This record gives sequence, C-alpha cells and structure tokens, in this order.
Amino acid sequence: MLENKKEIITGFLIEFYRTKGRKYSWRYDRTPYRVYLSEIFLQRTRADQVEPVFNYIVSVCPDIKTLYNKFDEVLPAMLSLGRMIRLKYFKAGLEYIVKNYDGKIPAERKLLLAIPGVGGYIAAAIRYLATIYLM
Repeated sequence: MLENKKEIITGFLIEFYRTKGRKYSWRYDRTPYRVYLSEIFLQRTRADQVEPVFNYIVSVCPDIKTLYNKFDEVLPAMLSLGRMIRLKYFKAGLEYIVKNYDGKIPAERKLLLAIPGVGGYIAAAIRYLATIYLM
C-alpha cells in the first residue's frame, strides 16, 4: 500500500514538473561549474533574479578559471543579487579550485566540502546534478 502511494505521489510530481515546471537554464547542461554557480547564486535569492545574472556570467566566463580571472569585471552583475558575504566565500572557493584542482571541480564529497563556501547541500547538488561529468 505504501509503495503505491509513493508511486502515485512521484508520478504526480513528475507530471507537474513536466507541464508547469519553470525552465531555468541551469537545469540544462548540468556541468559541475554550472551547478556550483547556480547553487551559489540561488542562496536566499529568487530564481527569476538569478537567471539573467547566471546567463551573463556563463556567457562571459564559460569556466572556473575564466570566472576567477574576470571576477572583478563581472562583480557588479553578481552584486545585483545582494548578499556580499556570499561573494567573498565564492571568490575564495574559485581561488581554491583553481589553485588545487586546476579549475576542475572535484567529485569526492570530502574534497568538495573543503572548498570555501561549499557545505553539505551544495556538495550534494554538485555530486547529484552533475554526476555524468564527474565520472
């Protein structure tokens, strides 16, 4: 009986998302970089505010190394999302990834958690949503 309820609820949620789910660009082409970027930006910020900034950053900075090197250039766009403290940790995280992993996001949970600004939620999101790229 319980399995049947789970299947019904799961089916409902999947169908609801198919028909009414919002189509944000970070939900497609889920590279570790794009997942990391979106999760940082979405912290306490509405998705509709994040989308134009996310799209701009990805178009100007297609990878972590480029974003790290152009951070000050794209900072005004990121500041439009508010929460300056998030950007302090984000810049430190980018630096850590560039210096320790040559700009590639590691796959292991323990290594992800060592990145400044990455906690359990973001580490899990990267591991789950970008799995195909981390193999």
